[in-house]
Amino acid sequence: PPPRLTVALLVALMVFSITAPALAQGLDQTLEWPEVGFAIDYPAGWGLEAPDEQTRVLLSEPGYDVVNSDTPPSSPTVIILALSSDITGMMSSPQDILTMFAGEFGAGLTTPEVTTVAGYPALRVSGPVPDMVGFNSEIVIITADNYAYLVAALTPTDQNFSDQFTAM
Repeated sequence: PPPRLTVALLVALMVFSITAPALAQGLDQTLEWPEVGFAIDYPAGWGLEAPDEQTRVLLSEPGYDVVNSDTPPSSPTVIILALSSDITGMMSSPQDILTMFAGEFGAGLTTPEVTTVAGYPALRVSGPVPDMVGFNSEIVIITADNYAYLVAALTPTDQNFSDQFTAM
């Protein structure tokens, strides 16, 4: 083939190989949160709420009122907290931040798995949600330059969301 066609095919193949994993999981929407330097892909049909400056909520049950409801959601919900360095203070590692928030999620969390997300250090844990019988949580703490991000998925125990949460 002509050189330009070869280059165009290679570029198309690269773009497809980068986006295909997300599309394979049905992650075709993106929450872009430039004020805090965060973005996440999530499934079509999910709702997005922004209850305050540091919180974003992705709802697989659009219309669920995460702030005012007395009942838990009936499907996965992902809560994202962007914690600026003034909030986190001297906490420079994901472990420090996880320790700070562990009390909120109670005992029963798995041993933290050290990982990276988008090249930043992170910790991942999972376990039951003490105040929400029948719910599991998956929590990732990511530390970046000026922010730490807590990304928590709350899922009814009869629904497997772990693979999709990983893809997100």
